[in-house]
Amino acid sequence: MLPFIDYISGTLVAILSILLGVGFFKGWRKKKRIVIITIIFTIISSTASLIEHLSKNPETESINPSPTINTQKATIEGFEREVEQAANKIAKVAKIYFFAAEQDFLSHRFEDAAKNYQKSISTLPTMSGYLNLGGSFSFISAYDRAENAYNDGLKLSREKRDRKYEGYFLGNLGAIYASQEKLDDALEYCNAALSILKECSNSLDQARSIQNIGSIYLMQDSLNMAKEKYQDALDIFIKEKYHEGQADIYNNMGVIIRNQNKLEEAKKQFQLAYKISIQFDYPICQANALGNLGYLLLKQGSIEEALINYQMADSIFKQIGNIQGHAKTLNNIAFIYRTQKKPDGGLALYQESLQVYKQMVNIPNQIKILNTIGMIYRERNLLNELLDNNFEVIELYKYTGDSLMIANKLGNIGTVYVEQGQYEKALYYSLAAFDIFIHKGSSKDCAGILKNIGIIYSYQGENIEALKSLEQARAFYKEVGEGKEVEKIDEMIYQFHKK
Repeated sequence: MLPFIDYISGTLVAILSILLGVGFFKGWRKKKRIVIITIIFTIISSTASLIEHLSKNPETESINPSPTINTQKATIEGFEREVEQAANKIAKVAKIYFFAAEQDFLSHRFEDAAKNYQKSISTLPTMSGYLNLGGSFSFISAYDRAENAYNDGLKLSREKRDRKYEGYFLGNLGAIYASQEKLDDALEYCNAALSILKECSNSLDQARSIQNIGSIYLMQDSLNMAKEKYQDALDIFIKEKYHEGQADIYNNMGVIIRNQNKLEEAKKQFQLAYKISIQFDYPICQANALGNLGYLLLKQGSIEEALINYQMADSIFKQIGNIQGHAKTLNNIAFIYRTQKKPDGGLALYQESLQVYKQMVNIPNQIKILNTIGMIYRERNLLNELLDNNFEVIELYKYTGDSLMIANKLGNIGTVYVEQGQYEKALYYSLAAFDIFIHKGSSKDCAGILKNIGIIYSYQGENIEALKSLEQARAFYKEVGEGKEVEKIDEMIYQFHKK
């Protein structure tokens, strides 16, 4: 303790001892003057002790670097007092930011919550801060930042040897990897989390890990294993009266049942999830249930009802800042517009969805959306836009390392240039595609691109080169057993010879 605290506590104990002591005597009131005098002398004595202590242990002390110079040096006691005051101030500021973040989180303002959790951590790093920062980022689909927060928290939990928090961070990292479709990593982390939480945590924490494992099995199309895990988690959630968990399970169970083509049974699960999420103010589950019902209604041919459900889901996703849910729902609405031959054909919605996936750095979904947009450009004969689209997709395929898809897109670019009458460019990109196909040993693709190259040469009036390419194409088609294509090539060669 600090000297002043010692002084106060010591003085109070002494006075209390005097009062208790004299209380045993019936005539203590007669000795009131003596008691008061004794208390005064006790205070004087304690004060003198404090002064003596401070004189021996001051916050600073004199040092003499030279015979003529006297300077002050801090003592350990002075340092400890300053450190304690600073630590209290830092803790107070960290608490203020954390409490503000909690209010934001409860109000579903997840982006604001993340900012305040980050300020709390910057002031004083805590496992609680990292856990909730990662959770806030997860809700707005900022998975890279969530992963960083959870990894920092995991490191801190291991430094503090806190097994429970270690389990929490491992489980949350598993959930992040599942959202990024890194399913092997997700399963590894979730199983590790469950193993730890079985040692040191309650059944509810364990049930959440079991639920996540079930979701990974669902993403792997292991429906029976998924259903088993979901049921185990649901039993615990019902026992613990954890309604949000129950709603999530009913949503996921509905997906399993829907995938088994039991549509009416699945519908009941989604409706139950929706009802619980409304009752207990769980908006993300509410939006997921609406989206699942929309998909189900679409399969049943109730297109207008499906559209209403998707629009309601999208409104919630936007309200809570869940950009992944927003992007996914935009795709579903765009699909309806496209199949229903709406004037825009869903193009604007696909483009908006693409921007969201770019924000999330979600490469697989960017590729899917770009390919769909490319089909719309093709349908509308928007050739310049189609060229830009193909070049953009190629850059993404370079990132994923899918060389065959790069070759396919190069071939598509060649075809577009043919339609525009730019034969030199068409030949350049078609030959680039052929180089990849031959390197990868894809005989059927080689045949197709050589056929296109032969046509390009014919447009340029280079009939000898055209025949060579067609003969090569014929050999590849014969190799892969494409008899009808061989016949087509034979007819083309015959027409050349007739010329």
